[in-house]
Amino acid sequence: MDVLVLVLDLFPLTNGLSKETLARAVHHILVFVNAHLALRFDGRVAVVAATASKGGQLILASDAVADSVSDGRNSIGMYKQFKQTDDVIAHKLVQLLSDSKSVPADASSSCVASALSIALSYINRIKKTNTDPTIPIQARILVISVSPDSPHEYIPIMNTIFAAKKDDVIIDVCRLLGSTSLFLSQTAASTGGVFVQVSDLDNLVTVLLHSFLPEPAIRNTLCLPGGGAVDFRASCFCHKRPCEIAFVCSVCLSIFCQKRDVCMTCGSDLVAQQ
Repeated sequence: MDVLVLVLDLFPLTNGLSKETLARAVHHILVFVNAHLALRFDGRVAVVAATASKGGQLILASDAVADSVSDGRNSIGMYKQFKQTDDVIAHKLVQLLSDSKSVPADASSSCVASALSIALSYINRIKKTNTDPTIPIQARILVISVSPDSPHEYIPIMNTIFAAKKDDVIIDVCRLLGSTSLFLSQTAASTGGVFVQVSDLDNLVTVLLHSFLPEPAIRNTLCLPGGGAVDFRASCFCHKRPCEIAFVCSVCLSIFCQKRDVCMTCGSDLVAQQ
C-alpha cells in the first residue's frame, strides 16, 4: 500500500497571492493526485492544509472520500473517484479561503510544522489499523511550500524530522515562487526525500509527475532534480542566518548568533543561566 500525504502551504493566500495563481496551482496538484490514484490500485492520498489561522487541517482522506461532500454527478470521460476527490479538495479550499479574514494580524508564517505532525499522525493511524502483515505500507509526505522560514518553527520541524526518520517516512518538498527554504531543504535531505525549486508555475505539473510521482524504491534509477549540497548549519532565531557557533537557551533551545540577556522566544533570563 502506497500512502501519499500532501501538505499544502496556504499562508500566501492571506498575503496577496492572486486567486488566479491559486487556481492554476490547484489544477496541477489535482492532476498529480489523480495520477497517483490511477497508478496504484491500493494507493491512498490525504491532503493537509497549513494555514496561519487554523494551523494544520486534514481536508481529504481518499479512503473516506465517498462519505465527503460531492455532488455525485460524473463528468463525461472522468473516473468517479477522481471527480469526488476534486470536489472535496475544491470544497474544502473554498471554506479555508472564506475563513482567511480571521488570520491574526501579527501572523508571519504558516504552520507547516503543525501540518507535518498531522500528516505523520495520519500515516501512523494507517499503519496501526493495517492488520495484514503481508501488505507492506510505504508512506511519504510531499510539502508544497511558498511561505518563508519562521524561526519559531525550527525546533518543531526538527522534531518532525526525527519522527519521520523513526517511522521510515520520506518527506519531499516542492518549493514554489520564492526563495529557497533552509528548514525544508534540511527536512528533505535528512529523510531521504527530494527538494525541488519551481520558479515557473506552468512547469508545476511536469515537476510533480516526473520528480514526485515515482516510488522512492526506483528513484535511484532516475535522474531527478535537486541533489545539491545542503547547508545543515542551524539558523539563529534572531536573524534567520546560518551560524556555526551560537548561543542556546537552555529552556527552549532557541539559537542566537549574538549573546542576549533575555530569550526572545520564551522570555527566560539568559544571564541567570550562565
